[in-house]
Amino acid sequence: MLKKYAAGICVPILLICVVFLSGCHRPAPEKMVDRVTEKLKSKLELNAAQQQELEGIKEELKNKMAEMKKNHASRKEEFLALLQSDTIDQEKLKKMINEKKARMDEFSSLMIDKLTKFHSTLTTEQKERLVKYLRDRQGCWN
Repeated sequence: MLKKYAAGICVPILLICVVFLSGCHRPAPEKMVDRVTEKLKSKLELNAAQQQELEGIKEELKNKMAEMKKNHASRKEEFLALLQSDTIDQEKLKKMINEKKARMDEFSSLMIDKLTKFHSTLTTEQKERLVKYLRDRQGCWN
């Protein structure tokens, strides 16, 4: 009786955990860029020139993300092949990691450049609104 009861509770809980922990519930980065852009436009009350600047940045970032995404599947397969082998080629793995770091550094530099450029177009009041918005959203970053 106790085993039936335990199985009746454990199985649904396990299924719920699998669904919620599967990691497939996050929006695509491209959609996140669209959402953030729209939020910035409304929260900061951007003028037409600022909106145009932000749209240009958004498109450039989306293009860069698409470029990075192109080779993602082949890199993932290469990594999985390393895991399937009898021994892991450490040099190959280090090379893959260094290439990933280089891509991340390149993307980070682009982001910093675009943030700096956009920041220079904001008024003092808009900068204050931006900081307030980010502080209010701070709980979402944890």
